[in-house]
Amino acid sequence: AILDLIAIVSAFARGRTLDATQEIITLGVANVIGSFFGSMPTSGALSRSAVNLTSGVRTPAGGLVTGVMVLLSLAFLTPYFTYIPKSTLAAVIMSAVVHLIDYEILVPLWRSKKSDLVPLTVTFLACLLLGPEWGILLGMGVNLSMLLYSVATPTVNVTVVPPSNDSRGHVLVTPRHGLSYPGTSHIRGAVTKAGLRQAAGSLPIVIDCSFIDAADYTSAKGIKGMIDEFQLRGQSLVFLGMKPGITQMVQALHK
Repeated sequence: AILDLIAIVSAFARGRTLDATQEIITLGVANVIGSFFGSMPTSGALSRSAVNLTSGVRTPAGGLVTGVMVLLSLAFLTPYFTYIPKSTLAAVIMSAVVHLIDYEILVPLWRSKKSDLVPLTVTFLACLLLGPEWGILLGMGVNLSMLLYSVATPTVNVTVVPPSNDSRGHVLVTPRHGLSYPGTSHIRGAVTKAGLRQAAGSLPIVIDCSFIDAADYTSAKGIKGMIDEFQLRGQSLVFLGMKPGITQMVQALHK
């Protein structure tokens, strides 16, 4: 029910701000109050919402009108519903939801970032084969996996600054993302590889920390281990522009 509700609100937001927490609280309160009167579980329906939008419904009063019409239909028109072809009902729903298909987004996604087509395709196929609930869940899972992969493998730029008259040169390593425990191993491996391969262990390593705003315990522990490793190898390791909070965490681990 929550997934259906969020999907409906997202589809009909039309540029307005979406507060998922507010929608979930509203759904929960409606079900709690309805339980005192023996009502059916409250949920949303994408097809019914699309029909309401196409019919020009703009306020919650539309729900009141719909409820009255349903009660009158159940009381007086139920015997005649059997004569309505299912194809007619399907045509009403299809004509209402057809405008929700945003096929124009495919070209911008292909031109800007092709990887975003992966969760879109998975969600679309899963919704067709397994239903909307499983489709949304699988799409969220694929999207989260891609997000975790980008966090676990942050971009690390390595630049070898050759020796000059004023300096003996160094290797500049610049992580382009903040430090978090999924990406600590990747950054540590990139720094170690830069120290051994790029400079054959002879040039000092300078880590530009200007993009690192925060770090957790695992990241600080990884920095400490990297410092110890370079000390054992006798190679200089310099942190440039490290934030005071991260410095305090690393120093606390050295005590």
